[in-house]
Amino acid sequence: MSIEARESLVSRLSFQDAQSKSDLLNPDLTSTDLIEVLLEITALTPGLEITAVRTDHHPDGYLGVHSHQAGRAVDCWPLNSPKAGDYQDENGMRFQQFLKALQKENLVAQVGLGGAANTVSNRNLLGQLGFEDDGEDHVHIGV
Repeated sequence: MSIEARESLVSRLSFQDAQSKSDLLNPDLTSTDLIEVLLEITALTPGLEITAVRTDHHPDGYLGVHSHQAGRAVDCWPLNSPKAGDYQDENGMRFQQFLKALQKENLVAQVGLGGAANTVSNRNLLGQLGFEDDGEDHVHIGV
């Protein structure tokens, strides 16, 4: 994955922490598979806010190879627009379409639902791909 592809990706994202942007730009910190999935997902949603990548995430090696520590995960929330903070409703159709898009991604190995995202309907939609994640409102994408 070229640095140009990574730069193109980060230009389409909103960030809660500037360190997340640096992590995504650094091929030594984040996997090519993660960047590929994020590029595909950002093409399907009006916006995506990144809440944590690697450096700004607590140690999560217990998730195995799909962890933030391994550079193979991101926490995020889909947006209604490119504007940071314009969050999709976790009970809405657009949010469920986002989760369905993650289901279709061959490289996605796990989807964690944290905080408000962890609803019965969202867990049912994801089936075995999904898990209850700890922490604030977010969707964990592990590749």
